[in-house]
Amino acid sequence: MYLVWSRPTIIYFALMLILLVIHAFFLLNLQNTIKSCSRHNRLVAPWTVWLNMIPVVNYIWPFILNPKISGSIKKEMEEKTGPSDYDDYGKTAGLVYPSIGVVYILLMVYSYLNYEPINGFIPKLITIIQMIAMVVFWVKTASYKNQLGIKNESDDLLDIEF
Repeated sequence: MYLVWSRPTIIYFALMLILLVIHAFFLLNLQNTIKSCSRHNRLVAPWTVWLNMIPVVNYIWPFILNPKISGSIKKEMEEKTGPSDYDDYGKTAGLVYPSIGVVYILLMVYSYLNYEPINGFIPKLITIIQMIAMVVFWVKTASYKNQLGIKNESDDLLDIEF
């Protein structure tokens, strides 16, 4: 069996490559957001964001990572400006987008187990909603990163904090 390079196949692979690059920029933003926090305020090491590139792990890891990123931002902001009662520092947005992904997976499993095909519009709608939620989290973390500024501390792989 061989791969036929038809126009739809080329478009599919190009789209997957574009989405992979966008995801890499998203993870780079998260890494730089963690780096913008002082070492003593970090709840997670910056390199751990790249664990999201591992298949299957990327459905579980955001539930662990994103609250820690928000907690790191909270500690850093409270150290600089004092406590804030009205801001969750992106924690809600950081939990919404992976939750939508879990809903999508559960919907697909339900469809498979019950032999009921799901209308093609519903998975596409869920995917669009998840992408919007991810962009909201991206914008929030980028905003905090810009407020905090990048630290000049060296970050080697041995700086493991969990």
